[in-house]
Amino acid sequence: GGDAVVLSIEAVKAEQMGIIIEPTDELTPDRVFERQWAMTVLERVVSLLEERYVAKGQEQLFQALRPYLLTTEVSPAYAPIAKELQMTEPALRVALHRLHQRYADALREQIRSTLGKSGDVEEEIRFLISLFG
Repeated sequence: GGDAVVLSIEAVKAEQMGIIIEPTDELTPDRVFERQWAMTVLERVVSLLEERYVAKGQEQLFQALRPYLLTTEVSPAYAPIAKELQMTEPALRVALHRLHQRYADALREQIRSTLGKSGDVEEEIRFLISLFG
């Protein structure tokens, strides 16, 4: 009663036995696996793009635009990035647009390679997006 704190004996026993009680997750093991697969695919696509930009001597451009590759946030403040890269703002906008196009193409390419000839790439992309929605 009063100001006493109620402490579960089961929680104390679990703590003494070294059992950590964590919040439950609503995701099934299958869904966790699918999300991990999707993250692996997305990371692989970004790595492929980075390799391509490095090979063309455009690593600095890629690194500057990378944070805006997978975001749905508003467009970046182009002026400071353009100044840092010694580009005009319109040229930077075009570079970011091209990066997004190359990303979409590389994603389709990567998914196609995992599906084989019989798979539907667009359906797989919709599924991939649904994993994070």
